[in-house]
Amino acid sequence: MFRWWDCCQLISWPDHLLYNVSALIRGNDSETRIIRRTIARYAILSSVLAWRSISLRVLARYPTDGHLLDSGLITEEELALFKSIHVRVDPHQKWFVPINWIQTMMVRCYEKGTLSHTNELRILLDVLEKYRNGFFQLFIYDWIAIPLVYTQVSTISVYGYFAFALIGRQFPIYNEYHEAVDL
Repeated sequence: MFRWWDCCQLISWPDHLLYNVSALIRGNDSETRIIRRTIARYAILSSVLAWRSISLRVLARYPTDGHLLDSGLITEEELALFKSIHVRVDPHQKWFVPINWIQTMMVRCYEKGTLSHTNELRILLDVLEKYRNGFFQLFIYDWIAIPLVYTQVSTISVYGYFAFALIGRQFPIYNEYHEAVDL
């Protein structure tokens, strides 16, 4: 039960990240709005890329990179750049690339002065790291599968122990003459 609940708690929603982006990357000009929207698109893109490796439903919705392009999560230039990145372990494990793009955009916002203080940059990078770590932990849970038989055997063992302990540790009832009461 703990493992399942922990997986539910580790689901990375982009909301917290995007609230901070909206609050800390200030400006009403078109460039700043495009930066905020691009960060949101990259956050959702990294989420879809990560979930595509974990969830069969997301894989059915986005089976190829072309589906990401059709849905507007990635542009053609970004897709070409994304495909040019080579990962030695598994080519499908490039879900972290949009997160690196977000980091670069945040640092550029700080260098341009859109973020007024280093603490604001630190807050954004910490929230982004928490967002990334949620997916990383889910990949670890997905990678190390505990067979269902183990959980079933341990559950039956614990329930059986408590059932036998409940029956076996009862004291016999005696009457006032210290004779066992026949039930």
